[in-house]
Amino acid sequence: MDAHMSNHWSVERAAGSPLIVLTYAGDLPAEFGDLASRRFVELVGTDSVTLCADFTELKSYEPEVRHAWQRNVFPIRKQVSGIYMATTNMLVKMGVAAFGLFIGVRPHYLRTRAELDQVIATATLSRPQT
Repeated sequence: MDAHMSNHWSVERAAGSPLIVLTYAGDLPAEFGDLASRRFVELVGTDSVTLCADFTELKSYEPEVRHAWQRNVFPIRKQVSGIYMATTNMLVKMGVAAFGLFIGVRPHYLRTRAELDQVIATATLSRPQT
């Protein structure tokens, strides 16, 4: 598993997986948006991927977090085939909706990490074995 983790964010991708799992928690300062989104772009490479985001523990974020994601992901937006996001926070949902609109991908909203884990497991099970 290729990953970067801090106590507020992580971005992970299992080898050969079409999924990249982003986790944000706590109160996010602007620099975490830039760091995490640049790491996401690095993990995408030349592949088509689905972003699976766990924001269930995210309390708040500075607006620059979303701006960094928009700025850094826009050049590879056609490689993002889907967004699944877990949260009950309406402000976070609005931010993800704006991001999805900006890159041209309609997010799918889930309420819990368990629901997100089901999406991840289903995609992993349906992946061709090499």
